[in-house]
Amino acid sequence: MKCESHRIPLGAAPPLMTGMSATASRELIGSLAVVLLIAALGVALALEGWRSRIPYMDVIPYIDRVHILLAHGRIPDRGTVTSYGSYAPPGTSWLFLPGIVLFSDPRLFEYPGSGFLHVGTLIGIFLLARLYFGVGCALLSVLLYGVSELGLFFAGSLQPRGHPFFYVWMVYWTCRWAARRDAKYLAAALVTWAAAMYVFMELAPALLILPSVWLYSRPPVRFRSLVVVGALALVIWYPYLRFEATRRFADLRSQVLLQSLRPANYREAWCDPTLTLRRGEILASTPLASGTADPGGLRGRFVTTLGHRGLAFARGLVFNFEGRVPGAEFVLLGLTMGGLFFFELSSGPISVGRV
Repeated sequence: MKCESHRIPLGAAPPLMTGMSATASRELIGSLAVVLLIAALGVALALEGWRSRIPYMDVIPYIDRVHILLAHGRIPDRGTVTSYGSYAPPGTSWLFLPGIVLFSDPRLFEYPGSGFLHVGTLIGIFLLARLYFGVGCALLSVLLYGVSELGLFFAGSLQPRGHPFFYVWMVYWTCRWAARRDAKYLAAALVTWAAAMYVFMELAPALLILPSVWLYSRPPVRFRSLVVVGALALVIWYPYLRFEATRRFADLRSQVLLQSLRPANYREAWCDPTLTLRRGEILASTPLASGTADPGGLRGRFVTTLGHRGLAFARGLVFNFEGRVPGAEFVLLGLTMGGLFFFELSSGPISVGRV
């Protein structure tokens, strides 16, 4: 494969998107075949030792909802209970549906859904990286993620978390929106985000990508597209919203506002209030667990919250690059930040490969 460098402005449509020759078409088919081989390798590695595993506690409510759906036709309307004591949306139940229909062994329930998402994630990574950095970089990106610890975890698990599949495709549609100046790609990005939130609401901050891109390149926004997105999102979310209406949207407010629904006195939720939990008593005696006011007042609570958010952000950056080699996450994070800094200091155009 012979490539030549072609420079385009950031946000403009890459050459590979404006037309495709027979050679480029064959190259795309061959590249997707490589992506599928890497995906198959990842799924095979994720399946290793499946007989020794049982479903994780957090996914049991989703499995139960699918069984209720198949037995009584009742649409899943709630998920697991979050750390805030609120019901999560039930989107993960639909990902369990193929595995429960195909297999009778609970140890295999996750793999059809997680395998599908893994393949979709790798295809999304390939297409996203290929837009601006060429086929070679795209295949390397697929390989690095496909056999990484994080990639293999999601290849064999449907634990209710913010899945990379939705984030990758949301970013891909956003890039197409900026490059093609077509509002239908904005609609695709918003629907992908709405579906991701229905699986788990950890991906809520990803929505901030859209106004950032709009401020940078001002792609078009069409009211009709937003109306269609709203209608599709309402269809997706309707079972959960109907359930939330019976609870005055307490679970939804809890997750959006990061407020716990657990009682300040944990004994009130116990069947036998006379029982004691020594470690729980220690935790309940703290101001945050007992529900008492922070002695620092509003300013103290703000500083504490800001500190917790800053620490969570710092840990999240490193978590994205964690591996089995000690210290590798810091090296990979440094290389990533250095690469972004290099591109920022460049003269603006990005060099991409063109066949």
